[in-house]
Amino acid sequence: MGAQDNKPSDLAVREVFHKEDLGALQKRLEDFGARYNFLSPVVSIEWIPDFYSISAVRVPVDTRSMKEGGEVFEVGWAKESKDKKFSLSKAPIERIAMAAGADVLQVLRTDDRTDPHYCECSALVSIPDVGTGRSRRVQGTAEIDLREGSALCEKMARENEKAYQARLARAEREGWSKKPKKSDPRVRVGEMRATIVRRCETAAILRAYRRGFGIKSHYTYDELARPFLVLRLVESGHCDDPEARKAYRQMALARMAGASDALFGYREQRPPDVVTASAIPVDPKVDRDPGSTEYLDEETGEVTPEPAGDPDGMPY
Repeated sequence: MGAQDNKPSDLAVREVFHKEDLGALQKRLEDFGARYNFLSPVVSIEWIPDFYSISAVRVPVDTRSMKEGGEVFEVGWAKESKDKKFSLSKAPIERIAMAAGADVLQVLRTDDRTDPHYCECSALVSIPDVGTGRSRRVQGTAEIDLREGSALCEKMARENEKAYQARLARAEREGWSKKPKKSDPRVRVGEMRATIVRRCETAAILRAYRRGFGIKSHYTYDELARPFLVLRLVESGHCDDPEARKAYRQMALARMAGASDALFGYREQRPPDVVTASAIPVDPKVDRDPGSTEYLDEETGEVTPEPAGDPDGMPY
């Protein structure tokens, strides 16, 4: 779409605000709205708890069309570039959710499953709220109807016919030697039917994220030229009290040890085994005292007086 396209390699540029930076953060909120696509319902932030900081994460989006390997797709039809509108695809929305610390809690199929060509799903996502330090739960629903005669199937047939007429006009205009073939829309419908459940689940999750972050259904090219920005409350250990910082470090080390036990299992800390002299096996013919009159039974472990005879164990 232009030389200023944002590349996904510039995944995130962070700006961190600590408790003492609260005043600077308030001023930056106004700047965020002017320079970025600011995806946050927070108007003002009055408090940052100890051991936490607020991270402003800039998430660029590749504004090229998906046909060109980008991450947006055109919505509607417009001849002039300035009038074209674009919507975010799955990849940048998931990247925004990851940068903000959002998570999918549950995805359920809600239709009765009587028709394999119809599916309805509901998704519940958790989105951290920087203003309160808690998480908001946002629900999204989606349905896909690929039954014969449905509105979606009719729309796909119309789009297929429109694309064919465009190719046909181009062939006549450029003098192609062969007439372009008309594709069968039923092939695409069949491919979508094979993955209808997965598509519907993804659509429900993305709809929940759009609602939770306030992502618009479409953007102009000028709007997409600005990076997207989200705020995230992160555990940083930052605190003014040195004793509290020390206690926090000890707690963090304890959590790390707990994570190690969860991954590799709990290992009991015990002293090494100590072998005592009484536990060392004795060979009565090799290790016994030559002057001893005791005999060790190797099978029972009992010590009994040695029978009369030669001190070396030989009969008279």
